[in-house]
Amino acid sequence: MIKLLESIFGRSPPSTKRLDTTLLRKATDRLVEGTDPRMRGVSGYYDKLRPAVECSVEYVIDLIDSITEPAVIARANYLADPRLRAFFSSVEHIREVLSSSQAINMFLKARGTVPFEPVHALLAVKHEEQQSLGMQLEGEIVRRDVMQHVFNFHAHKFVAPNMDEDLYKWELKRLAYDELISAALARLANMKEERNTARRNQQLLEAKLRRLREGSLGLAPAIEDLPQQEIGTVEREVVRIEAELDKVAVRPTTLNDYVDLCAETLKSPESHLRIRPMHITLDQMGRKVEEGSSPSARTLSLQEVSVSDGERAIIMMVRINPEELPPLRDFTKEAKKYLF
Repeated sequence: MIKLLESIFGRSPPSTKRLDTTLLRKATDRLVEGTDPRMRGVSGYYDKLRPAVECSVEYVIDLIDSITEPAVIARANYLADPRLRAFFSSVEHIREVLSSSQAINMFLKARGTVPFEPVHALLAVKHEEQQSLGMQLEGEIVRRDVMQHVFNFHAHKFVAPNMDEDLYKWELKRLAYDELISAALARLANMKEERNTARRNQQLLEAKLRRLREGSLGLAPAIEDLPQQEIGTVEREVVRIEAELDKVAVRPTTLNDYVDLCAETLKSPESHLRIRPMHITLDQMGRKVEEGSSPSARTLSLQEVSVSDGERAIIMMVRINPEELPPLRDFTKEAKKYLF
C-alpha cells in the first residue's frame, strides 16, 4: 500500500537525464500502488510503464528545480521584498498565517521545540483580481470613476517545511510526482467499462483518490480547500478500499487498459502539472498599474502552479527565520476550552 510520507527520491537525486534504475523502479511501484495494484497481474506491466515514468520523473526534477530563489520571511526583510508586501498586509499578518498553519504546527510538534535555524518551505497563495471604480491622479488632474483592478492575495498555505533544504526540495519533487499519480487515478476512476461491476469499481477508485488527497497526496491539497486527515487514519482506510477492490472482478483486457491509461497520463506530465511565470505591477494599494507609472509601484516576478483539475496558486520558496515561528501549540488543550 502506498505510504504517503515515503519519498521516492534519494539523498542524491540525479543531475543528469540518466536516471538511476532504483529510482525508476520505486517510481513505477509508487504509480501502481497509488492507482490500482491489480495492474501487477498484467504481463510486462513494468516495461510498459517505465518510459512514461522516466518522462515524468525527469519532468518533475526539472520543474521543481525551476522554482526561483526563496524569499526570506523575517521582520527586517518585509519592506525590502515586494513579494512579501504584496502577499501579507503586515509583519503581524505573516505571524498570524504562520501561527494558523497546520503544516508549520505539525512540523514544530514533531520536533518538540522551535528550531534555532531557518525553516525551508513552499508558500502557496491564491489570488483574485477584482474590478472597482476609484480615483486616479494624472499630472495635476484627479480623475474620478476610473476602473481599477485590485489584486487580493489569500488562502496562504505552507507546504513541506523542513530544516534541511535538500530534503525539502526532494519532498516537493515527491509531491509533484504524486500529483501525476493522482491525475492517473482520477482518469482510471472515470474510465467506462462494459460490466455490471464497473460502477462499484469506479466508486472504490474515486474513494481511494479522495482519501489519498485527504492525506496530502500531490500538490493539489496545497492549493485547494481540502480537509486534511491524519496520515495513519487515511492509510488504514486506503487498505480497506484496496481489499474491496481485490474482490471486484476485472477482466485482463481492462487491466491492460489501466496500464495503457497510466502510461498515457505520465507521458504528458505537462498536461497535468505546470508552472508558468507571472509578472504583475502593483501600487501600494495593491492595484494593477502600468510598469513605471508610479514611483511606489513594484513589478512582481512570480510563478503560478496549476494542476489537472484546474486549480491554480502562486508558489514561492521561503526561508522562515526562527524568530518568526509561532510557539508550540497544544491543540488538545485548546479544544478543551470549547468543549468544557
